[in-house]
Amino acid sequence: QYAILLTMVLTVLVKYVLHALDLRSDNPWDSKAVYMLYTELCTGFVKVLLYVAFMTIMIKVHTFPLFAIRPMYLAMR
Repeated sequence: QYAILLTMVLTVLVKYVLHALDLRSDNPWDSKAVYMLYTELCTGFVKVLLYVAFMTIMIKVHTFPLFAIRPMYLAMR
């Protein structure tokens, strides 16, 4: 859970830096949307990997983690 929260914090930090760079320039930054898209894509991929690792560990140690299905589905979508 902490790893997922850390990825969320890093995503917000990267978005903040991108917005700050856009505000500092006089001209509108056309490629900012592309960077934002790649940030979201990378974050989603890391989340899916973390959820898969979590589910694998939970299945081996305890039982099937039914509560992790919805966040994993949303991250994959």
